[in-house]
Amino acid sequence: MLDKIRRFWWAVAAACVGAGLILAVVLWPGSSGGRNLPPTRARAYAAWGSVWAGMEQASAKTSAKVSYLAVAGEDTAGNAQTYLATAAGEQCDLVIAVGGPQLQGVASVASRFPRTRFAVVGHVSAGSNVSQISVSSSDGLAAATAAAVETFYDSASLATSQSPAGSPTSAPTASRQ
Repeated sequence: MLDKIRRFWWAVAAACVGAGLILAVVLWPGSSGGRNLPPTRARAYAAWGSVWAGMEQASAKTSAKVSYLAVAGEDTAGNAQTYLATAAGEQCDLVIAVGGPQLQGVASVASRFPRTRFAVVGHVSAGSNVSQISVSSSDGLAAATAAAVETFYDSASLATSQSPAGSPTSAPTASRQ
C-alpha cells in the first residue's frame, strides 16, 4: 500500500514538472507561443537616420559634441516640449527637431530659450532662433544637416574666439530631438 502511495506522488510530481515546463515554453518572453500579440509600438524613423548621420559627420569634422534625446511615451507636442526644454535647459547650443509633434514643440519652446538655436526638418513658424533644414532626398538631408551643424559651430566658434579675455566660453553642442 505504501508503495502505491509513493508511485502516486511521483506521478503527480512528474505531471507538475511537465506542466511547468510546458507553461515556461509557452509564456517565455519573446516567444509568441501561439498567442496573437499586438503590433509593437514603433514610430517611423525614416528622416531621423539621415539627420543623425549628418550630425555625426559634422561632429567628426568640427569636434562638436552631438547627442540623441528621444521623446518617450506618446508622440505628442506636449511630450516633445518637455524633451526640447530639457535639451535647451542643459545648455545645448543647437537642437535639431524631426517630426510633427517635435516641430510643434519647437514652435512653443523656442521663445523661452532665445540663446539656443533650433533647426527643424520641415516647416514651423517660430522666432529668429529657429532655422529650417529641407531637402528632398535622405542623402541630401544628411548633407544639409551636416552643413547646418558645421555652419552653427563655425559661427559659434568665431563668436567665442572674439569674446573679451576672462569671459566664459563653451564649445557648442548639438542634440537631435
